[in-house]
Amino acid sequence: MTSKDVGIDVLSTLGAVFWSIQLIPQIYINWKRKTGDGSQPSMMIAWSLAGLPLGIHNILSKQPIALQVQAEILTSLSLLTWAQVMFYDHKWSIKKCVCTLSVLAAFFAAIQCAFVFGFRYGDTSEKDKQRTILAMAILAALGLSFGVLRHYYDIYLHKTVRGIAWAFVALDAAGDLTSLLAVTIKSPADRIAAGIYASELGLWIGIILAGLVINARYYIQARRQIIPSNDLPEINDAREEVAQENQLERQSSVSSAFSRIIPNTQMGSSWLMRRTRRQQQVA
Repeated sequence: MTSKDVGIDVLSTLGAVFWSIQLIPQIYINWKRKTGDGSQPSMMIAWSLAGLPLGIHNILSKQPIALQVQAEILTSLSLLTWAQVMFYDHKWSIKKCVCTLSVLAAFFAAIQCAFVFGFRYGDTSEKDKQRTILAMAILAALGLSFGVLRHYYDIYLHKTVRGIAWAFVALDAAGDLTSLLAVTIKSPADRIAAGIYASELGLWIGIILAGLVINARYYIQARRQIIPSNDLPEINDAREEVAQENQLERQSSVSSAFSRIIPNTQMGSSWLMRRTRRQQQVA
């Protein structure tokens, strides 16, 4: 095994690991908040559907084992997150979620087995096989891209990046990047597989940039308290006037305190003098 083969195995394994845990932060946030905001059900269904052709493509094109497993993990976690959203936001019962999840998982597994065993052991030509690989790659890229594009629509609708776990975004983008490197350093490079991962990676980069720009804008507005720059001199003058008024109030409070202390002292002195004279008279 050459150093390039080792690099391919390491990168593909990292891609599978990142995709294995990518949705766990989002699942945790949904559970903690008891809502599926940020986990669009259409996105999760699109990803679970995309995992089906992605798995068929990676198996038929003989990608590294880690990338073959990666697609199955994507489908499983996407279906699980979708069921979680339906439970929290659409008030599905646990029984309905479990039954629907089981039926979809069995259906996806049956379709994938039919394609894989059909082309592996069936009487099909190499040309048909390559056409199927290309078709599965296109379907996988469209499904993954549609899932991320759903976030773009949500950003446009609400003018903010809401409810999404940034750890999830980082892990998914890292999985795309490592998988992209794994299929491009091969000899020859698998351009079809590279297109699948590159399309989603580019969309995630857009989400990250949108989040940075929107959050930076809100931060600047909060720092300035949404005050126009031409109003700043007037506000500074008002602040100086308020500071002077506060200083005068403090001085007046100190003076009033001394005015209360002095009469009390004088009253105590006169009382002491009267007591001394009475004692002298008695003596």
